[in-house]
Amino acid sequence: MVVACPQIVSARGFTLVEILVAVAIAGLLAAMIAGVMSRGILTSEALLEQREREAEKTVLRRILHRDFLGMEWGSGLEPATEGFRLYTGHNMLLSSSLPVEVFWSFEGGEIVRREESQVLGYSKEQTLYQDMESVELEFLSSRDRRWIRLDSWLRDPNRPHPGAVRLTLHFSGQNRFEIVEHLPLHH
Repeated sequence: MVVACPQIVSARGFTLVEILVAVAIAGLLAAMIAGVMSRGILTSEALLEQREREAEKTVLRRILHRDFLGMEWGSGLEPATEGFRLYTGHNMLLSSSLPVEVFWSFEGGEIVRREESQVLGYSKEQTLYQDMESVELEFLSSRDRRWIRLDSWLRDPNRPHPGAVRLTLHFSGQNRFEIVEHLPLHH
């Protein structure tokens, strides 16, 4: 009787070349995934920065609007070389109305709002916006209903009080942002 010998199956492992190919493929996949993830992170950061800028613009618009709404009866807007001055009941000290003198400055790529009360010896300054390429400040002539740039307005001593303010902010790589604020009718 012939007894069959079971065949010995050799357990063959991976060759060095196969292991190197697998490592190279894994490295390429890891690099591709890292590239996609870093683009996603950069995009996310850009979106967060854009959202923050939009929030800053909204805050700027609201504070300017509240200053104009709270303007003191009979007071006017006083254009100056760096911006304008007004008297308003809107203040950052109290939640209720407190007459303060507010100076809005638009220089050096920044928008600064400074409020003061001589009676209380109170002063507060806030930088509301910065890193702008330029700012254009124009006033609406109540006489001939046209917009006049700040420098031209200041050169003409016969200008009437402005009826509105137009503020145009220019940012690098972005569109411009414009705010138009009309003075209350009682001025």
